[in-house]
Amino acid sequence: SRLRRMSCVKWDTWLARLQGLISQVDCALGPGGSRCSDPGRTRAIFGDAIAALFPGTRLTHTMLVALGPSCQLVAHCDPPIQGVRWHVPLRSNVRCWVMLDGLWLRTEEGLAYPMDPARLHGAVNWGSETRIHLAADLEGANVSLPRDAG
Repeated sequence: SRLRRMSCVKWDTWLARLQGLISQVDCALGPGGSRCSDPGRTRAIFGDAIAALFPGTRLTHTMLVALGPSCQLVAHCDPPIQGVRWHVPLRSNVRCWVMLDGLWLRTEEGLAYPMDPARLHGAVNWGSETRIHLAADLEGANVSLPRDAG
């Protein structure tokens, strides 16, 4: 089995604050059981929290990615970005997995994961609850670690 733990950063001091903002964004699941929120609306709601976590960076794109129970995001590659895309699981379960370059990884709430969207990636949710990740593309000198990383 090709399982490994992704490099990640502890972000649990911000988790409750970010989770509290989920209800302000439309994450209703569409056909296929997945949904990406409106980037403009997500930026308006989460932008201040992200700016506080990464002072001196510029937020270029953000969205919530919801994945319903027994659903998948088919493996794909997104266009390259400048900077780093951080994935922050806001709602997850032990039966949610992410595939990155053929390796299966389990992401956890309270951690943040840098991911390259141009690499082959996808996800499955075999759990009974919707999985929600905050994805934020950041540019700047301090983009590598959130402020409260330990």
